[in-house]
Amino acid sequence: MTGSGAARIARSDLVLGTALGGGGQGKVWAVEKRLANRKWPVAYKEYKPDSQGQLRIDALERMVAFLPEQPLAVGQWLAEHAAWPAALVTEGSQVRGFLMRQIPDEFFITLPSGDRKAAGFEFLLNSLSYVNMMVGNVTPRQVFGLLLSFADTLERLHGLGVVAGDLSPKNLLFSLSGPRPSCFLIDCDAMGLGGDWVLKPVQTPGWQLPDGEAPETPEGDRYKFALLAVRLFLHEQHGKDAAALRRMDGAVADLAEHGLSRTPTDRPALSDWLDPLRRAFDSAPETWPTAGQAGPQTAGAP
Repeated sequence: MTGSGAARIARSDLVLGTALGGGGQGKVWAVEKRLANRKWPVAYKEYKPDSQGQLRIDALERMVAFLPEQPLAVGQWLAEHAAWPAALVTEGSQVRGFLMRQIPDEFFITLPSGDRKAAGFEFLLNSLSYVNMMVGNVTPRQVFGLLLSFADTLERLHGLGVVAGDLSPKNLLFSLSGPRPSCFLIDCDAMGLGGDWVLKPVQTPGWQLPDGEAPETPEGDRYKFALLAVRLFLHEQHGKDAAALRRMDGAVADLAEHGLSRTPTDRPALSDWLDPLRRAFDSAPETWPTAGQAGPQTAGAP
C-alpha cells in the first residue's frame, strides 16, 4: 500500500474557525465551508514545528489514502467510528497537518460549570459520586455496552491492520445517548497502520505495557483493553484487580485476568470478548451493588 492516492489541500485554501484544542503534537481548528462526506463538519490538525521534524510523511500519506481504498461499507464504518485522517494539508512543499471529521455532537458532555467537553473515558474512571456529578447516572449495563462497542471497534481495526497503540482514556470517547452505548476514536494519527507509525509511539502514564514489551502490537491493545475493563468497574484510573468486575460478571472477569497476562500470546483476542460482553450487557443490572452486596455473576470458564 502506498500513499500516492492521498488527497492534498493547500493551507491557504482553508477557512479556519474556532480553535478546538491541542496537545503536545499540535493544535486543532474547526474548518469552515467544508464538509467531510458532504455531511460532517471538518477539523484541521496542524503539527507543531518539533513534531513536523519527526513526522513520517509517507506513513501519514498512507493513512490518508487508506480510507478511500476500502470497500464502501468498510470506509463508511471507519469514518463513523473514528476521526481518521482524510486529507493532507500542505504549505508549499511542506505537509503541515491533515483534515479529519470533527467529533460528533453525541460524544460531548456538558459539565456542571456549563463547559462542553469531549466525553473521554477518563470521566468514567472515577468514583461513582464524581461520575454522577460530571456525566450523570451511568449504569453497569451501560458500562458493559461501552466495552462491547469498543471491543467490536478494536477487533475490526485489527482486522484492517490498524493498531491503536496508545489507548489513552482521553482519546477514546463515549456516548450514552443512542439506543446502545457507543465509542468514537480520536488522535488516529497516533495509531499504527500496517506496522507504520506517523510519529514515534508513546504510552500514557499509568497505561504502559509490561516492561520490555513493544507498544505497537495487537497484543498490546488487548492488554490495555483488559486494563480498561478492570478499571471501569474499580471506578479509578489505576489498579489491576478484577474482583469488582468479577462481582458483576465472572466470564468477563476471566477474560480480563487473561488479558493482563505478562505473556502477550496468552491474551484473548478482542473477538473472544464479544459474546461474553453481549451476555453481560443483556443481564447486567441498572444499578450498582451497594457495599457488601454482590452483583450477578456469570460462571467463568473452568
